[in-house]
Amino acid sequence: MTGSDMARMIFGHIFEPTMRVGELFLKSYLETTHDALGILLCIRIVASLASELQRRQVPVLESYVNSMNMHLWPKFQAIIDAHIESVKRLANAHRSKTKLDTQPPAAVRRYAELAASMLKLNVAYNTHAVSLGLSRLRAEVQSYLAHVSGSSSDKHQALVFLINSYDLLLTVLFENGFSEREEEVASWKQEFSATVMEFAETELAKHFGYLKMFVMEAEQQSDIGQVSTDGLDQVASEFNAGWRSQIANINSSIIQSFSNFRTGTEILHAVLGQLIIYYTRFHSLYDKRFARRGSASSTCQPVGVQNVMVEIKKYRNNF
Repeated sequence: MTGSDMARMIFGHIFEPTMRVGELFLKSYLETTHDALGILLCIRIVASLASELQRRQVPVLESYVNSMNMHLWPKFQAIIDAHIESVKRLANAHRSKTKLDTQPPAAVRRYAELAASMLKLNVAYNTHAVSLGLSRLRAEVQSYLAHVSGSSSDKHQALVFLINSYDLLLTVLFENGFSEREEEVASWKQEFSATVMEFAETELAKHFGYLKMFVMEAEQQSDIGQVSTDGLDQVASEFNAGWRSQIANINSSIIQSFSNFRTGTEILHAVLGQLIIYYTRFHSLYDKRFARRGSASSTCQPVGVQNVMVEIKKYRNNF
C-alpha cells in the first residue's frame, strides 16, 4: 500500500462520519426547501470548495463534492419547474375584468427580483442550466402578462398594463447593474420597445386617426394624381382646427397612465414622433398633388411641420 493510499484510508476513517452527517443534513434541508436562491448559493459554495481543493491538489474530497452536486442540481431544477407551474396556475386563475388594473401585479416584481438574484449568482459561472431555467421561467411570465392583457377589451388599458409591467422588470434589472448585453434585459427591452410603438400607433389613431388613415391610403396610389384634392383639403382643415388641443390631450392621457417620469417621457416622445412622421408624409403628398400641372388650387393651407414641432417641444419636460 502506497503512502497516498494509506493517507486516503486514514482520512476516510476519521472524516467519513462527518461527511455522512453533512450529506444527511443536506438531504433533510432539500426535502423541505423551496428556495431556489438558497440552493444556487449552496451550489456556488460547493463550486468554490471544489476549485480550492483542486488548487491545493487535495483529491480526497472529490466524491463528497460530487455527491453534494448530485443532490443540489436536481432540486434546483425542480424548484424552477415549480415556479413555472405556479405562474401557469396564476394565469389560469385570472378572470376577465371590465376594468383592468394597469399597475404591475405582485408576481412581476417577485420574478424581477428572483431573475436579478439568479443572474448575480451566475455572473462568474455562466452556467447553462441556470440560463435555461431562467429563460423558461421568463417565457412563462411573458405568457402570463399576455394572457392578462388579452383579457381586457380596452386596448389602451392592456397596453398600459404591459408597458408598466415591462418597465418594472427593466427597472429592477438596471438597478442591479445589468445592461442590455444581458439576454434577460435584452428580451424584456425588446418587448417594452415593441409595446411602446404599438401604444404610440394606437394613441395616434385615437387622436389623429383621420390623418393616419388618409396618408396610408394615399401612399398606396400608384399615381399622385389619383390622390383626392378634396381629401387633402379636408384633412388639412380638420388638422388645423384641433391639432393643438389633441396634442394636449395626448400629453394629459400619458401623464395619467404612467407615473414613471422616464417611461412617460419616452412614450410621449414616441407618440409625438409618430405624429411628426405622418404629418410630414401628409405634407409631402399635399405638395406633390397641388404642384401637379392642371391640379385645382387648395382651399386650405395646412399648418407647417415646423410649427407643429415647435408646439411639441413645449411638452418635452411636462413629466
